Amino acid sequence: MIGGISALAVSPQLVSGQGLNILDHKIDLNDPVQNALAYAKLVGTSDRSMVHIYYKGTIFGMTPEEGVKPMIGHTGVLKGVWKPWINNSFYTSLYDVGYFMDLKTGLPAEE
Repeated sequence: MIGGISALAVSPQLVSGQGLNILDHKIDLNDPVQNALAYAKLVGTSDRSMVHIYYKGTIFGMTPEEGVKPMIGHTGVLKGVWKPWINNSFYTSLYDVGYFMDLKTGLPAEE
């Protein structure tokens, strides 16, 4: 049995057992099965396909003297490949590539 919330969310047997039709049903986020289904559909897919996510942000540091301050930027692409597994469930493999960037110029950091 696969662990994690996405395995529960994408199992058609569990969804059909709830009588859940995504097209015309409001999702009850207090219901663990419906909540997990909503999360899986937000970040992935139950098809044998890829999901790409672009992200960009700032990494902060903290010192006793200066407090919190921005240190360096980070940009990347995350690819999740979703594949069928056992018992009508799925698993995902994640691949990530990114780089650090200078906060002033936005260019890739040299050092």
